[in-house]
Amino acid sequence: MGLVEHEELQAREPWLWSWANESIPDTALGGMERVRQYGEENDYPVLPWPGFKSDPELVAEARMVAASVLDAEGLWAESVDGAQLHFMVHDLALADERP
Repeated sequence: MGLVEHEELQAREPWLWSWANESIPDTALGGMERVRQYGEENDYPVLPWPGFKSDPELVAEARMVAASVLDAEGLWAESVDGAQLHFMVHDLALADERP
């Protein structure tokens, strides 16, 4: 979905959407282009912008709208090596329910 690079947890660094991150291959983007298009078509700020100043409330709102656009079942964030990575979760199933 996106990432925030930070040195400290309190730092407010730019959010970068995964569709604007050149290091992520197109095959890993899922439907993120639909999120950008939704933002453009509905005049929804931050969704069509490649990045924006990271504010916790704005990031939370953008994540929720993006998850709704793509019918995600959940959201997950992980801090790794100075960056906070954000993911959408799809197709949840209990291990014993999988074929």
